[in-house]
Amino acid sequence: MGIIINGKTIAEKDNEATAAKVQNLIKNGHARPKLVVIQAGNDPASSTYVRNKKIACEKVGILCEDIHIDEEKDPPITESRIIGEIQKANRDDNVNGILVQLPLPKEIDEETVLNHINMFKDVDGFGYLNAGKLFSKKNPEPFGFIPCTPAGIIHMLDSISVPYDINFAGKNAVVIGRSNIVGKPVSILLQRMNMNVTMLHSKTSDEDKQFYCRHADVIVMATGHENTLTDRHFCGDKKPIVIDVGIHRGEDGKLHGDVSEEVKAKYSSYYSPVPGGVGPLTVSMLLRNVAIAAERSYLIFNND
Repeated sequence: MGIIINGKTIAEKDNEATAAKVQNLIKNGHARPKLVVIQAGNDPASSTYVRNKKIACEKVGILCEDIHIDEEKDPPITESRIIGEIQKANRDDNVNGILVQLPLPKEIDEETVLNHINMFKDVDGFGYLNAGKLFSKKNPEPFGFIPCTPAGIIHMLDSISVPYDINFAGKNAVVIGRSNIVGKPVSILLQRMNMNVTMLHSKTSDEDKQFYCRHADVIVMATGHENTLTDRHFCGDKKPIVIDVGIHRGEDGKLHGDVSEEVKAKYSSYYSPVPGGVGPLTVSMLLRNVAIAAERSYLIFNND
């Protein structure tokens, strides 16, 4: 049986460190760090995510302003309205981080909107400048931000590498899903760990998927579809680490990942559960990025 990687426990420790950083900034005369979250539309899942982020911010001492462009109360939602809110937050020196909750309404071009966020406030790391820094040989920090979910995945792998004496260099990683949010950036970060990375996607045949997964040491699942991998994608001898990014509410009313908990437990050496795996780490990385942005702001103003 695979060992569960408890993302909630890891995130709680990270949040304690972020809370301490926030308090230290305030103690040294910095305004309380502030995150602005912009939500366009009334997607129920997005509303839940925004609410959870606000609660998480409060716990570590970060101010969180929720700007909700409600399509029912004040239509229409336009690109210019969203960009206008971003530009106001860009100009506000009291705002350290800006996050646009995705997905946006289908008529809005996400890339256009996201690239109006000031690079130094782009705590989700989705803008072209931050994304481009991932291709640099240098670490994006301290001048940029790594997207929160990929950063959380790498942090999760790091959390087991030392206590369990795991060396990832030269190992085979399979990333299933090629989104700009998870698949592409995490593949780059895994390469930085000197892993051999193979990316699979919706056009990959099931036969090839079986081959690559059966030879994998690490599998990152980010397809957004339940039961992407089943028993036939694994062999008995190879026990990969399975990181499951997907989250879905099943017909039973419970949350599930891209791979069933039974399959992960049966065929993995270590695995992230859903819920309680990658999700808490995504949020903790966001909080960390906001604190870092505030710290940079403090240093800039105090050097003037």
